[in-house]
Amino acid sequence: MVSSPDFSRLERVLSREQPDRVPFYEHLVDEGVIEAIMGKPIPGHYGSAGGSGLAQPGRIESKKAYIAYMGEFFKGLGFDFVPIEVGLSLFRLNVEVSRHEEPLGRTSRGWVDNSRSTIANLEELAEYEWPEPEAAVDYELLEAARDALPAGMKLVAGVAGGVQEHVLWLVGLQQLSIELKREPLFVKHIFDKVGSLIVEVDKVIASMDHVGALKSGDDMGYKNGTLLSPKTLREHAFPWQARIAKVAHDNGKPFILHSCGNLTEIMDDLINTVKIDAIHSFQDVIYPVPVAKERWGDKIALLGGIDVDILTRGTAGEVTAYTCDVLARCMPGGGYALGTGNSVTNYIKIENYKAMLETGRKHGSYSPS
Repeated sequence: MVSSPDFSRLERVLSREQPDRVPFYEHLVDEGVIEAIMGKPIPGHYGSAGGSGLAQPGRIESKKAYIAYMGEFFKGLGFDFVPIEVGLSLFRLNVEVSRHEEPLGRTSRGWVDNSRSTIANLEELAEYEWPEPEAAVDYELLEAARDALPAGMKLVAGVAGGVQEHVLWLVGLQQLSIELKREPLFVKHIFDKVGSLIVEVDKVIASMDHVGALKSGDDMGYKNGTLLSPKTLREHAFPWQARIAKVAHDNGKPFILHSCGNLTEIMDDLINTVKIDAIHSFQDVIYPVPVAKERWGDKIALLGGIDVDILTRGTAGEVTAYTCDVLARCMPGGGYALGTGNSVTNYIKIENYKAMLETGRKHGSYSPS
């Protein structure tokens, strides 16, 4: 049985407290998965046939319909919130797009060509036209949620992409690596431009009373470590991430960081300097979420962790057994929410995702039955 939405359930987890039951948490759900479960297309400009899932300009009625649809979807699965990201309107030249057929209706996929740059040096940085914060994202989509969310639900919202990610998207990893040696001042200035813009946008987002928590997706790692050196992150990324966390805390809201990869070497920085309240994104090949709970669960909340590999290649029975084990090891003491290790991709088996959620409903209660 699906319980009624109650955002305070997730709030207690983000405060490392014990709620009545383990809530669900996802950073992103692929639009094709959403439409397959709902049995009807996403309204407006946001569906799997032609949208990225991020906020796009459009009529306010369309945006309200989109939020209502998402509220229906997440409420129906037993969530207490709707996750949403708004994309920065930053012009980029180094984006590649493939056109092909994927599962569940996706026909294109974009990625950054890290061998090319939109901004490669100080001169190009000076010429780049940055948006003003008030015009940088689709605030109207977030405002549309004020009256369109189901009772008891709030948004977990933020800018799509974090400080380091946007720098890499604009400069490219190859060029940034060169400039770290050749022109450190350029690296400082590009981080400052990106960081200050995101901070100003997040100030608006965090001030909305129907936003319950601020989130940032900033993938800093890969299997064996961080993409940029911990020294570079400490010098350029963490100060801005800390300002974003402070924006959330100044508005009385928790700050959630989604970051892929092996963050072992920088986790103390994220906890003590950035002051994250929760971390999301886990892979068993790096550190399973129960291991993360043992290491850091007394300092931050742990979200998700059901490995995408087993959701993709396992059986429903295997997913159920795996999820039961994670719950048994992560539930004690609170501070844990159930979800995927990364996101609900369009290649996982939907029956496996449903098995994970059903296991959470059956075995995730702290109250005597």
